[in-house]
Amino acid sequence: MWEWRLWDQTIQNTSSTKPGYGSPDEHPELLDINYYDAADIGRDWLHLNGIDYNPGLDQIVIISRSLGEFYVIDHSTNLIEASGHSGGRWGKGGDFLYRWGNPEAYGRGTPQEQRLYVPHHAHWIKQGLPHSGKFLVFNNGQGRPGGPYSTVDMVAPPLDINNKYTIQPGKAYLPASGIEKYKATNPTSFYSAVVCGSYLLKNGNLLTTHGLKGTAIETDSINNTV
Repeated sequence: MWEWRLWDQTIQNTSSTKPGYGSPDEHPELLDINYYDAADIGRDWLHLNGIDYNPGLDQIVIISRSLGEFYVIDHSTNLIEASGHSGGRWGKGGDFLYRWGNPEAYGRGTPQEQRLYVPHHAHWIKQGLPHSGKFLVFNNGQGRPGGPYSTVDMVAPPLDINNKYTIQPGKAYLPASGIEKYKATNPTSFYSAVVCGSYLLKNGNLLTTHGLKGTAIETDSINNTV
């Protein structure tokens, strides 16, 4: 049995006498448990609402609706490595290999640099499809500056020649913005505050669910509904 617990990969800067003490901006591989007050939204602290597995990389991606981020972790670790910070194929144990969507959550960005708003369904675009290896995520848009509207965003992670995620010292993970694969001509006409997801098809079109309406649409590269 393999197990990974998010609680093992946390950091806090409020009490030096408690576990996990440190500066979140120096450890983007860990989750700042004090990023916001969970009491504001009751017990729904993280609301992890999606998971995907990449067998080629032996990695898992999970996404947090509450924090507006997705996280990539190493599945090749054993139980001890998964609870620590070293080991596994990628050498980082259970730490985040990559995260994206809200750099303020790890002290390396501002609210203006947040890109995901209560998102769902982060996953890798599968091999054999256009843009394979990139991430696709349904960006619901609740709380988005300029008003609530939903988009389907594609994220190209920064990788070196060995497929390791790269980050510059003191900087946020790139890219600075995703690519909007779908956005309605009238943006606010396409909005769902909950659920939803989108898959890229072999022909390059998107198959997207609109959770609140209970519908699915197929759109081409210029947003035409086909």
